[in-house]
Amino acid sequence: MQPQTTLDELEALDALEYLESLEAHSIPPPSEGPGEAPLLSLPQGGGQEGAPDLLVVAADNILHFSFQEFVDYAYEKQTSCIMCHEQPSIEKLQRTGVVVLDDNNKVLNMEEKPQEPKSHWAVPPFYIYMAKDLPLILDSINNGCGKDAPGNLAHYMVDHTTMHAWPMSAGRFDIGSLDTYEEAKRIYG
Repeated sequence: MQPQTTLDELEALDALEYLESLEAHSIPPPSEGPGEAPLLSLPQGGGQEGAPDLLVVAADNILHFSFQEFVDYAYEKQTSCIMCHEQPSIEKLQRTGVVVLDDNNKVLNMEEKPQEPKSHWAVPPFYIYMAKDLPLILDSINNGCGKDAPGNLAHYMVDHTTMHAWPMSAGRFDIGSLDTYEEAKRIYG
């Protein structure tokens, strides 16, 4: 059994050194066809020497698409990326991250749980951070970025580097409560 690393121990580590240690858990490079892949880090991206690009999946969802599409998109854009989907419900937009995009899906603005959403593009907690942007993680911590929700880092990154948004190619089923878990068991067996 692997020893567990506590949050305090992780916070004490040099963040970039820790991120570099994840390199052994890489996702295969972009492919022509669909495919599933492990979800910790991506192959070398070229920013920090030896540091991998990172795929962050911070949700309990059943997905109807492959993350490989998202990975391929990030490599095509050569920027850190977030995932997004159209959400017509204002009430639901008020409970999630919301982005404003330009015509090329470059992220112009991101807000967490806005009272008055500026668009209908909701952001589930799926992100790709390119190695070149990893130093911004330490900057975000040093500048008081909240560490309690993954969207806080994404919001910080949007304000400090170029990011693009990949519109999800298919749906997802969010299992965020006991009720939705029971519903997922009924639907998916």
